[in-house]
Amino acid sequence: MKEEFEVMIKNMSIDQMPNDDMRVVAQECGVDVARLLLRKLRGASILIPRRCYNKIADKFILEKFDGTNAKKLASVCSYSLRNVYRVVENEDLRRKEKKPRLKQFKLPLFPGDVPEENPALLQGVANG
Repeated sequence: MKEEFEVMIKNMSIDQMPNDDMRVVAQECGVDVARLLLRKLRGASILIPRRCYNKIADKFILEKFDGTNAKKLASVCSYSLRNVYRVVENEDLRRKEKKPRLKQFKLPLFPGDVPEENPALLQGVANG
């Protein structure tokens, strides 16, 4: 009987898929993929968040953006032109934030401010 059941699944067409979700999977990914999901992942709920796609699209935009191809990238990634520029601008801001900050040094204003001449200043430097 199990073999008959497997044959039934193996011979399912798009129209014979058990619900609309599985029909969409069969149409977009192929009937073989839909059948495999039915066999291997029955009972599982699968959600594909938009953020997953956006992360891939954002990475692609950052790799390919050259300043002249924003319209093409928007079309390829199904983004608006504004979103392409937003991705690039956000990356520029992130890079600026990661730059190391320069250490601040206090320059002596008066002769007694040089640490070698005033040991009290060395304690202040050591304490922060």
